[in-house]
Amino acid sequence: MNNSKNLIACCLLLSSACGFAGAKETTPPPAVLSAFAERFPHAQGVKWEEEEGGVLEAEFVSDGLKQSANFMLDGTWKETEQRITEADLTDAIRATLETRHPGATVKHAERVSTPTADLYEVELKTAQGKVEVMITAEGAVVEDAAKDKD
Repeated sequence: MNNSKNLIACCLLLSSACGFAGAKETTPPPAVLSAFAERFPHAQGVKWEEEEGGVLEAEFVSDGLKQSANFMLDGTWKETEQRITEADLTDAIRATLETRHPGATVKHAERVSTPTADLYEVELKTAQGKVEVMITAEGAVVEDAAKDKD
């Protein structure tokens, strides 16, 4: 009987801890909803989450592409990430990645747009582990860093 109580207590503790573990779903204020609708009029399956620092993130599909967009609470757009395939990377990006990480394979790629830049975020699998490279369409590396294991 005592083991049952301990098991129930552990389950309750674990489930409440999981609830605090990540971003939480939310309903954005009207300014955010308006800014989002203007920028992404064809978005479908929109799911909103609150992130740290007063940032709201929408995950959605638009024009058949999986995307996410971040907005401040006043409706200011911060960034959009759009999932892409390796084939969508420019020749310059592929050449730079091959030079910097010979033999690496692309595991995940996104086009990242902000008010000041359009970049590509590419996660590579190398012999040494995962590497994340932030790079311009012209192949200039902005950041190249080993990624913590997930």
